Amino acid sequence: MDRPLLLAVEAATPAASVALVQGGVVLAEHRTDPERDLSETLLPSIQALLAEAGFSLPQIEAFAVSIGPGSFTSLRVGLSTVKGLAFGSALPAMAVPTLAALAYALACSCEAEAGRAGEDRMLIPVLDAGRGEFYAAGFARPASAASDPASAWNALPQLQESVYKSSDLLEKSPQSAIFVGEAGLLASLSEALEQGGALESRVCPVQAGFVGKLAEKMLDAGLSEPVEGLSPRYVRRAEAEARLTGQPLEAGHRS
Repeated sequence: MDRPLLLAVEAATPAASVALVQGGVVLAEHRTDPERDLSETLLPSIQALLAEAGFSLPQIEAFAVSIGPGSFTSLRVGLSTVKGLAFGSALPAMAVPTLAALAYALACSCEAEAGRAGEDRMLIPVLDAGRGEFYAAGFARPASAASDPASAWNALPQLQESVYKSSDLLEKSPQSAIFVGEAGLLASLSEALEQGGALESRVCPVQAGFVGKLAEKMLDAGLSEPVEGLSPRYVRRAEAEARLTGQPLEAGHRS
């Protein structure tokens, strides 16, 4: 049976991207201009993506969106765009955790290098949380990223998804861990990483293509949901909500 044509949107990071994925293959992928407002560039990027690949919106059979953590505003733009495109349809939608997609990207694209020191090394994706802090989680590296079921990337991570200061992150991370993220963000961690001795890092940005590939595994595992039910995963509460509740992080994300 033919695999569904899936549109993936990654809007949790400054360099948002969109991709068409089918059967584990990224058919086309576009990055938006990080210097421009995402609300102005995301939909035109999707339209250009479809035109480049020779498809139209009615041919899309499934949707995927990275749900965070990440920029509050960008996450809302990404989700609202996907909801608008899928409005009135019964097409499946996958809410892909952004940190899981980043760990999955490293396991797929850098598998041979990451596996040299053994398959049990923890992968720790990091995203900018502002205020000198990091969104992070720790995932056990599966024996094979290409064949591993979606549950391996959507189960509770070994290191809880939360907001960390660099010192706390290093304290909670095993010495054999591999940190993964954007080059600039890893550079800001470099001093702390050097203090950690054996800790290593790999540059591997979040991309819509990997969001889509992981979403396909989620679809196969029955982890889709109606698009109207998708909601962002902020991890950190908005300042007003944090003051009101006295809790800086969302429930289930305590460091």
